[in-house]
Amino acid sequence: MPRTMVSVVCLHSLPRFMSSLCAPEFNQSFTLNVNRNHRGFRRAVQSKGLKLELLHKGGFLRSDKPIGTAHIKLEKLETESEVREIVEVIDGRKPTGGRVEVRVRLREPLSGQDLQTTTERWLVLDQSQVLL
Repeated sequence: MPRTMVSVVCLHSLPRFMSSLCAPEFNQSFTLNVNRNHRGFRRAVQSKGLKLELLHKGGFLRSDKPIGTAHIKLEKLETESEVREIVEVIDGRKPTGGRVEVRVRLREPLSGQDLQTTTERWLVLDQSQVLL
């Protein structure tokens, strides 16, 4: 199964007033094409999960510097179509104090359809005949 590396954070390209904030927001979304029936993909969903590497973008003639990694389990994709978690960013084994919100969505869950039962109350008004 081919590896896909996604660079999520680019701190170098922020405007000057935003780089001084304590909690910047990065609204990045990526679409990856996967073969749902591939055994390697199913094995990765069941046991391995998704690993995100956060990088600080290097400048001219400088390399990118790693900030940390975040790991999310994807076991819920078997029965649900969306997984949303807020994950701690760690550098090696020590926490960096940062968090990343990760949302992974599939069109439909791997094991079938995502059925949700809801109970709603209905009020039906019939027009009755008025006797004069």
